[in-house]
Amino acid sequence: MSEPTSGNQNPDADPNQGHDQNPYAQQPPAQPYGQPTSQYGQPTSQYGQPQSPEYGQQYPAYDQQTYATGPPTAANGSAIVLTILSGVTMLSTCFIIGIPSLVFGIMALTSNSTDPAGSRKKAKTGWILFAVNVGIAVAIGVIAAIALFAFSNNGSANFDSSF
Repeated sequence: MSEPTSGNQNPDADPNQGHDQNPYAQQPPAQPYGQPTSQYGQPTSQYGQPQSPEYGQQYPAYDQQTYATGPPTAANGSAIVLTILSGVTMLSTCFIIGIPSLVFGIMALTSNSTDPAGSRKKAKTGWILFAVNVGIAVAIGVIAAIALFAFSNNGSANFDSSF
């Protein structure tokens, strides 16, 4: 039986011995220049104690990076008003007026975050459709009122029934 030359060279003692570290493994986040870190990865104060984050701030979770989101897009107020007004008009007129403009208002609201210019165009088209629908409804109402007035004579029709 042969004895190993050194008692510390047992190959079963350390499974990582003789293997290279994975170069693609997740690396710990780097600290800004000039900030020493403790053994747990938190920045330390000048007295050697780990610093706690500022009030209301938290460190990002491990394996999660922070991303800039860009400037927020402004809400399309015209599309919001169009959608509300078209919905109320549609419900109050028994679905006669407001359906096309409601559809365009909803489409303008959903495309506002990805295409603000297209959203404004859809809202403008919705307002035009709303005006056309209201104009047609007013014209039909005026024609119906004239027809009702012309054919009524104290509540009865003016027909010659002498035949």
